[in-house]
Amino acid sequence: MSALRLLALTGLAFAFVSCGCGRKTSYSTSEGEVTVETKGGEVEITAETEQGRLRAKGDESSVTVTSEEGTARFGAGQEIDPREIGILVYPGAEVAASMRWTDSEAPEGDLTQVHLTTPDSFAEVEAFYQKELPEAEVSAQISTAEIKMLQLQWEEDGLRKAVVVTRDAADEQTRIILQKNLADE
Repeated sequence: MSALRLLALTGLAFAFVSCGCGRKTSYSTSEGEVTVETKGGEVEITAETEQGRLRAKGDESSVTVTSEEGTARFGAGQEIDPREIGILVYPGAEVAASMRWTDSEAPEGDLTQVHLTTPDSFAEVEAFYQKELPEAEVSAQISTAEIKMLQLQWEEDGLRKAVVVTRDAADEQTRIILQKNLADE
């Protein structure tokens, strides 16, 4: 099952949970069967397609998605301690969400992300990470009137690490993603 479908189903899970419904509904699509079951504040979605089976289960604070390819856990708030990633957390930033993907073929090959927000300016956050991570290379950078984005990457102890800093002109928060995963061999 593609990552796009995985994310779409995860989004559906959060939508169904937030409605607080308590029922089980099945849908037939051209690609297979989807069953959505809600109980109180929890939802479970099962999709059976030609590409395989996917199961998403959670509530308004976290969702776990399982397929033959692995498991992803998405959480609102601090499901994962940012220090686990091994990247300095911007001072005063708050955890907004977290995500962990574990490949069923290589359980040690997980991808872990923590999403942070701060009211500080993009320039302040950019300067902090540029100073604190001299080993990091700029792998992407955008600066327009609408959005600013900086992506820093480096390898450390067999891991690929990244920091992504973004700020939309209309947003009052600078967003920071801290990420680690196994480096390519």
